[in-house]
Amino acid sequence: EAYTAAWLLEAFGTDDPVEGVDGVAIPGMNLDVDHPLGLPDPNTIKNLGWVRIKFNVSLDPRKHGNDRYGNTDVNYTYSRYAPIIKQYTDAGLKVVLILNHQTFGEGAGYIWPQMTSGQWRDLTAKFADMARRIAAKFANSGQIFAYQIWNEQDTKPENARAAVPIPAADYGHLLAETIKAIRGVDGKTRIITGGHVGGPVAGPAYARQT
Repeated sequence: EAYTAAWLLEAFGTDDPVEGVDGVAIPGMNLDVDHPLGLPDPNTIKNLGWVRIKFNVSLDPRKHGNDRYGNTDVNYTYSRYAPIIKQYTDAGLKVVLILNHQTFGEGAGYIWPQMTSGQWRDLTAKFADMARRIAAKFANSGQIFAYQIWNEQDTKPENARAAVPIPAADYGHLLAETIKAIRGVDGKTRIITGGHVGGPVAGPAYARQT
C-alpha cells in the first residue's frame, strides 16, 4: 500500500484513452515475475502502453538460500521469461526488458559498495556478453520493444538499496559495450539507458558525464 497527496496525481483507469508518443501510450507498469502479485492478467492492463520487466538471470528459484543467486544459465532463464513476455505482447503491450546487476553480477563475487573502476571493467565484459546472449534469444521475435541498460545508476551510494550505483565514466563504458554487444545480434530493437534519480541538476550532470 502507498499513499500520496491527491493533488499530485491524476486518476487513470485502464479503460481510459491515453495520448502516446510514437504509438506507445505513456502509462505503464513494472512487473515482477517472482512476486505473487507481480503478473496481473494481461487483459486487465492491455490498454496501458508498456510493461517493464527485469531479466533476472542471477536468481535460480529451483535452489535455496545463497545458492539461489549467481546463476548464469541464460537458456533456463529464457524458458522462465519467454512465455510470460509473450502473453503481454500478445495483449498489445510493449515490453521493456531491464538488464541490470540481477542479469549478471549478483552472486558473482562482486561487492557493490567496494567496486573499483577496474572491477567495473571486468564486470562489463561479462555483462555485455550476457546481454548479447539474451538479445540473441529474442532477436527477430518482435517481443522486446526496448532493452534498458541498468537502472537508477546515478543513485548516491549512501542511498543505495535495490539499485546498484555506478560512477558515470564506468557506466558510460558499460553502456557502450553493451550496446555494441546487443547490436552484434540485433540491429533493430531500441536500447535505452537506465532512469536517473539524481533530480534536475545531478541527473543531467551524470548523463553528460556518461
